[in-house]
Amino acid sequence: MKCAVAAFAKTPGLSPVKTRLAAEIGENLAEQFYRMSVEAVEDILLSVQSQSNNLIIPYWALAEIEGSKNKMWNSIPSIWTGDGDLGKRLFNVSRQMLKLYDCVMMTGTDSPQLDPQIFFDAYSMLKTSRDKCVIGPSIDGGFYLFGSSFQIPENIWTDVQYSRDDTLEQLLYMLKEAGIKHTLLEKMADADTFDDLKIISRSLQTNIGKNLPAQTKLSAWLDNLFKVT
Repeated sequence: MKCAVAAFAKTPGLSPVKTRLAAEIGENLAEQFYRMSVEAVEDILLSVQSQSNNLIIPYWALAEIEGSKNKMWNSIPSIWTGDGDLGKRLFNVSRQMLKLYDCVMMTGTDSPQLDPQIFFDAYSMLKTSRDKCVIGPSIDGGFYLFGSSFQIPENIWTDVQYSRDDTLEQLLYMLKEAGIKHTLLEKMADADTFDDLKIISRSLQTNIGKNLPAQTKLSAWLDNLFKVT
């Protein structure tokens, strides 16, 4: 079974990035973090692709149609999410990927501390339970990963209110109402605030010796950030 992983991303200079974080630490530092977070996610996805012998194929899902021209996205194929709010874009990307692959996992660039094993766990669940979707819950009430081998109805995606502490709760309710089963992965942090960075830093430090190169680089940058802020 071949599966796509679509990592939703924005291109600095074309779209605002990490606006909530920027309000706390400034736009320059927030963009620095974002770029290193993207590099870490890139390392994770390429590791997953290699270890899976190309059964799991990564893509950038870019918010801007012209974003693919930026060299920061060169190492992984990219697609455009299409217009609309996040729910519409999640629907668009899953629909595109499920035309080409047996399943799709959608993630973001906000959880650079993830271990590649998370994606293998999700892939295994999707392979053995084709009637269930797989969700990685975030500690802030959202989700950092969503995977399925079938199309989730558009209205479920578009009716959810995102960036709230009950986003996942809403999604799970709508899935249940539609008769769609799910399995939950381990709860993880994603980076929206300065406090989130501290959680991610602790996670990276816990994995010293197992982190990928870009994760090690990010961990050192975070250490320095906490010393000067």
